[in-house]
Amino acid sequence: MPEIIQKIELSDESIAKLALIISQSQSAGNLINPNYLTVREAADYIRVSQRQLRNLLYKNKIPFYRPEGKILFKKKDLDNYMEENKVESLSNIIKKAVNKKKF
Repeated sequence: MPEIIQKIELSDESIAKLALIISQSQSAGNLINPNYLTVREAADYIRVSQRQLRNLLYKNKIPFYRPEGKILFKKKDLDNYMEENKVESLSNIIKKAVNKKKF
């Protein structure tokens, strides 16, 4: 069976973007299980600095995993942390208070 090889020409910008995507996808945990994030990925995921995330980690506010010394986070745990720290808007608080008085 003859093999078909197609030549693809890429610009320098496209090659740089592909290299960045490949290097990011090869970070710890990404190739093993995409549900586990590194410190950098987790910080980006919940939109805080890596320093802020490490502070949360050291205060035991977010669960983490440490296989062979590498710190990893589950997306589910990060989502739970965000939900637990939800701040209600003043209008929602007032609506809840008004509804409780009606009963």
